[in-house]
Amino acid sequence: MNVDLIIYEALLEQLKIVSFAPHKVDIAWPGTDYKPKAGVPYLRPSVLPNTTRSPFLSLEAENHYLGLFQVLICDVSGSGGIKAREIAGRITQAFARGSVITRDNVSIHVGASPTVGNDMQEPDRLIVPVTIPYFSFA
Repeated sequence: MNVDLIIYEALLEQLKIVSFAPHKVDIAWPGTDYKPKAGVPYLRPSVLPNTTRSPFLSLEAENHYLGLFQVLICDVSGSGGIKAREIAGRITQAFARGSVITRDNVSIHVGASPTVGNDMQEPDRLIVPVTIPYFSFA
């Protein structure tokens, strides 16, 4: 069982089912050649695993998988950031502290509240990061 892959797929799948209505939001999936559409905000998700450890002495004990799921909200430059912050709020609700996402008998826990970071102004877009800490025992 490839737990890293299961965690990766589960987190992306959870993002996929979040409703952003009334906003139209695209998702630039990892490993794809996404071309931003004029006037349409998009998300750029990344799964950032940390060191896998076993807090137990037994070699047969479960591993402790830790990491961050980061979603960059890329909005139109000059938009003021309100729409990006509304989208960030939907993401933080979908990945609220205490949430558990299960896939293939692996449970991924959101161990702390997601953090919405400071706006980053690029020449053609405003970027707002949302960082979600996760862990799993498997």
